[in-house]
Amino acid sequence: HTDARHVIEPGILVAKLKRPVSFKGMGMEDTEVEVSYVFLLLMDNDDHQVFLLQNMMNLCMNEKISERLLQAGSRDEIYDLIDYYYRTYAEY
Repeated sequence: HTDARHVIEPGILVAKLKRPVSFKGMGMEDTEVEVSYVFLLLMDNDDHQVFLLQNMMNLCMNEKISERLLQAGSRDEIYDLIDYYYRTYAEY
């Protein structure tokens, strides 16, 4: 994510990687996590940061959604899955 004052239009950009990339786990420096998606967060309001990060973490930990994202074959399918998650599970 970036500083809100630099955001012209808020949103979430999603990148599905061709091959998983290893990242160090947050707070678990000795643990590597294989990542297949990268989410770029564009927020124009700093107050929404915690809400969005919590919901993005919950989305990634939702086994049903995560598995379907890995199998998604199109932009529309990825968008529909994330939209479904936010309409069904997100905490406001």
